[in-house]
Amino acid sequence: MKCCLDKMTTDCRDIDPQDHMIMKENVNIGRFLTMIYSATTFGNTFFYIFIMPNFTETIVDDRNVTLRSLPYPSDYYLFDVQFTSAFEIIYFIQSLVAYITCTIRSGTCSLAANFVTHACGQCEMIVTHINDLVDGYREELNTLDNRMRDIVQHHSRLIRFVADVEYIFNKYVSWTY
Repeated sequence: MKCCLDKMTTDCRDIDPQDHMIMKENVNIGRFLTMIYSATTFGNTFFYIFIMPNFTETIVDDRNVTLRSLPYPSDYYLFDVQFTSAFEIIYFIQSLVAYITCTIRSGTCSLAANFVTHACGQCEMIVTHINDLVDGYREELNTLDNRMRDIVQHHSRLIRFVADVEYIFNKYVSWTY
């Protein structure tokens, strides 16, 4: 994962002024996707943890004991969950675990969105370089061979970056979902 982040840092540092706007647009798209996913995930978790248990039907058993529902109900054989302090402790632990899970998933989604939008920005830059190759706008690389070499090297780096990202998400991150 560090190698992918290093490649992103290098790509952003070694960028031409003409390509800066392309990368800036893609960074904003990645940030927007991260905000949407995080807001949706945390909002749904808040709704599920705090709102849903209050709207579920309360059950009163034959001993006149009110049975409250937990966000993640399960059978607890060692102790009675309906006992006040046990219920509150279990409720807090379930809420904490849910928000830790949301944080991990939001971070993973943010990482994926930033990697993907970085790769898309690099693809757009390659397309711009190819168009410039035909039109001849890039004057600093005055020969056709130098411009073609730059495009091929950039494309090769992009393919390695995408392969590294795919390896990371298939091997290490796929267990998150």
